Amino acid sequence: MRDLAVCLFIFLAGAAIAGTQSNPEPSGCAERLERSLVEMRSRPLLKEEHATALMWLRMDAAEAEAAGDEAACVANIIVVERLLGLGAD
Repeated sequence: MRDLAVCLFIFLAGAAIAGTQSNPEPSGCAERLERSLVEMRSRPLLKEEHATALMWLRMDAAEAEAAGDEAACVANIIVVERLLGLGAD
C-alpha cells in the first residue's frame, strides 16, 4: 500500500515541480495544507489508496514546513492540490 503511495508521489512530484515554474503560489504552505484538509473532509469518503497517498504527502509537507523547508513543503502540497483538483486561487 505504501509502495503505491510512494510510486504515485514520485510520478506526480516531477510533474508538480515542473508545473511550479509557471504557476504562482496562492498563499503560504500552511494555508495550503489547511485548505487541502478542509477539502478532503468536505468530500465523500475517498478510496483508501487515494486517501493514504494524500495523507502521506500532507504529512511530508507538514514536516518540511516545520523544518523551515518551504520549497519541499510546496512541492508536496502542489501534488496534493492536483490530486484533489484544487486550482490556484
